[in-house]
Amino acid sequence: MNRNLFTTKHAKLEYHIYGSGKKPMLAFHGFGRHASDFKPFASRVGTDYTVYAFNLIHHGNSSFKQSRNDSAPITKKELATALGSFTKELNLTKISVCGYSLGGKIALSTVKIMPEIIDEIWLFAPDGVKVNFWYKLATNSVIGRKTYRYLLESPHAIQSLMNFSTKLKLVHPRLKKFAEHNLGSDRQRELAKTVWLTYRKLNPNMDEVKKTIVDKEIPVYQYYGKYDRVIPPKIGREFSKSIGQSQNFIELEKGHALLDEDVMNDLPIMYK
Repeated sequence: MNRNLFTTKHAKLEYHIYGSGKKPMLAFHGFGRHASDFKPFASRVGTDYTVYAFNLIHHGNSSFKQSRNDSAPITKKELATALGSFTKELNLTKISVCGYSLGGKIALSTVKIMPEIIDEIWLFAPDGVKVNFWYKLATNSVIGRKTYRYLLESPHAIQSLMNFSTKLKLVHPRLKKFAEHNLGSDRQRELAKTVWLTYRKLNPNMDEVKKTIVDKEIPVYQYYGKYDRVIPPKIGREFSKSIGQSQNFIELEKGHALLDEDVMNDLPIMYK
């Protein structure tokens, strides 16, 4: 594994390199996670792929201008420029992209911003296929962002809200547990506030993404956890059906954590 740093006008992006295969793959991890999460996956496919696993902005040594997090979040144009510069520097003319959870939003965004070089798409419980109503409300309006900041800066308020929502059965206990795990400390809540505001403009237009996938016949390999309450498998099943690739959808006997070594050891591989 090699660690590297790629610098753009507005950000520094750290990435790890795994595997030695001929097919280059750009991989993007989930919220609060790390590029090293893809090491077990790369061990599974590394003879065929070289995986460039990025640390998302505000994770690891990847950083973004703090002054822009709220007032001017990262845009799809900036993402296109950054990834375009990266692939040009490494002379990558065709790439696969892979995204887990939050990273799925990045992987799906590449379909529209650089469709000419996308060879395959791998998705593990991806964010972005279906935008959560509450996330959209919280991040795309001034009132929503103020409420969102208040909750994340007030641990008692957010805990009371989760307890109340669970009691009314508006939130599944597993989802409550996931939220508590990811928002349990001041550092985690600050990270959530920063990351979700930074990435709020990167939700892919799924109608355009689907059309591009179908027109260019891009294979999309999807993995979801049967017991996942964060990104339910129903979302992936419907997405696969809509692009005529139901055969590339796999439901695993897992929850949301799909990049763990025990999952990768038995991962069904669909690519040819």
